[in-house]
Amino acid sequence: MEYYLYFDELFGANKVLALVLSHDNYIYMGIPAKVGYKYNIPSYLFNSREFICLTRPNQLSERLKFLPRYFRNL
Repeated sequence: MEYYLYFDELFGANKVLALVLSHDNYIYMGIPAKVGYKYNIPSYLFNSREFICLTRPNQLSERLKFLPRYFRNL
């Protein structure tokens, strides 16, 4: 709860313009991401294959609906 409250207060002060995270779904990184979405702060996710800018929760998961098409093309 303290972790959530810390980020809620920090982002509510309008001093954070963007987040750079490894992911937005696990607890440690997910809480700042979700609080950031609440304040319309974009989250930039980096990994070994891509760079993604998310602006809302579950945006990354939406591409899973295309998995059947990807597999058919293999």
